[in-house]
Amino acid sequence: MHRQPPRFLARRIFSQGHGANFQTSPTLQPIDAHRRDFTVFSNLDHGIGGGHSAVHSFLSGVKKEESAGFAEKNVTIDQVAAEHRGSITRYASINAGEGDGTSMCWNRAGVHIPPVNNPARLFQALFVDAEGPAKAVQRTRLEHRACVLDALHESAKQLEQRLTARDRDKLDQYLTSVREVERQLQMSQAWIDRSKPQSPIASRP
Repeated sequence: MHRQPPRFLARRIFSQGHGANFQTSPTLQPIDAHRRDFTVFSNLDHGIGGGHSAVHSFLSGVKKEESAGFAEKNVTIDQVAAEHRGSITRYASINAGEGDGTSMCWNRAGVHIPPVNNPARLFQALFVDAEGPAKAVQRTRLEHRACVLDALHESAKQLEQRLTARDRDKLDQYLTSVREVERQLQMSQAWIDRSKPQSPIASRP
């Protein structure tokens, strides 16, 4: 079987140039009409090889089995961007995939962010406004989660007094993840009553 040289494959996968005038690769050709709506990042692999088995490091440059040695674990660039976006958008980031997806997106706690693998559910999240009763259910669910986090914080304060310095550091790392969840809850509460944009395609009943 004839094998294409790696350089040829690279030209088919990776774009050339930078900014809005980059040269679209054959892989990105189907979405060339939307080139002003997305950004292409290059040189993010940090020399880590392994093909598909190394996909977990694609957006972070950190092997997941070595992430414990990094202060920010193997947080991926999409999640760093999401932190800066805050509540400007309804969803700070959207991780979509097929089936179980890939281990591509990770937060600062080193936790894998699973993808949305149902197109209908993704469409509904982006374009379908919830009706009155559904909004009430969403609001009640968020309030319950907030109560759980409040109780967790109270328990953590009581526990902290009995911990060693090393264990306090571990607890602080855990609470950092909790604060991220709280931030996401606040964002969700702020967007419940805001209308979603109109879909560019008609939804099916």
